[in-house]
Amino acid sequence: MRHNLKSPFYLRMQFNAFDHFADTVRGWDLDFHQLDRGSFCAELRQVETDAALVIHALFNRKLEQRGGVPPGRWTFGILEPSSPEIVWRGQKVSDQMMMVYPPGSDLDAATPPGFRVLTVSVPIAVIEEWNELNQMDGGRGLRLMDGVARIESSKLETIRRAANRLLSVAEADNPLTHELSRDVQSNILESLPMAVFNKTKPSAEKQSRTLKILKDYIEAHLGEQITLTDLCAVAKVSPRTIQRSFKSRFGTTPKAYIQARRLNHVRRDLSIEKNYGILVADIANRWGFWHMGQFASDYRHLFGELPSETLDKSRR
Repeated sequence: MRHNLKSPFYLRMQFNAFDHFADTVRGWDLDFHQLDRGSFCAELRQVETDAALVIHALFNRKLEQRGGVPPGRWTFGILEPSSPEIVWRGQKVSDQMMMVYPPGSDLDAATPPGFRVLTVSVPIAVIEEWNELNQMDGGRGLRLMDGVARIESSKLETIRRAANRLLSVAEADNPLTHELSRDVQSNILESLPMAVFNKTKPSAEKQSRTLKILKDYIEAHLGEQITLTDLCAVAKVSPRTIQRSFKSRFGTTPKAYIQARRLNHVRRDLSIEKNYGILVADIANRWGFWHMGQFASDYRHLFGELPSETLDKSRR
């Protein structure tokens, strides 16, 4: 929900649970699933004015990120120079590129540990006015911007500097916050011609379509036994293709991916469970885990704590 902001909104926080991060971040509808082992840690800085919503985030774990962008805005994402490459909608994205999200579009990314991102969300009316004034590609500019584009390093660095300065000024509750947010907006607008004409062509569209079919099937049947044969039948591809697709996108096997998804759902349910009559085993069984000793061991290896510890935290 967008607010008419007379005063800037600013927040800086650290998180040790991805659900807490998702619930706190402004505007975004996020669904994170952890894919590698270890305790989760994230840092968030965000500022919102009428001109822009600027977010800087850092994550220490490998994640599958899904969800939706802030409503009523165009959103632009760039990696920090220290960030590793990510896979975004099936494309590899580096710190020399800009990810462009039209209003109402989805987030679909696989991000490695150390992922650092800066996003800038600008009101729809601002982008539409820019398009009318510039008549980019016969007025088709907005339709062409959805995707990934290569942007000049100097322009990306100008955006980063302006955004980080805005975050620092907002943290100090400086009256220059509104003015600097307009500077960030202007820097984004100056990069838009490149976002229109320097789009990169997706290199693995077929693989992305296959993975979407597989992920949708897996999500719908997580509480059941899912075999590689099942996945081959659903996607109409060979076992080798499926193995290669999961390795390329997530750096893991289909079996390990399914296991991580199940464990993430258990963690989410444990994190919100307030009924003292519900046991860890009840929630584990819900997601297809029946051997409690092995389940507890797998859970601890992935998240760095026992499932009972997660449940205890939710009831404090």
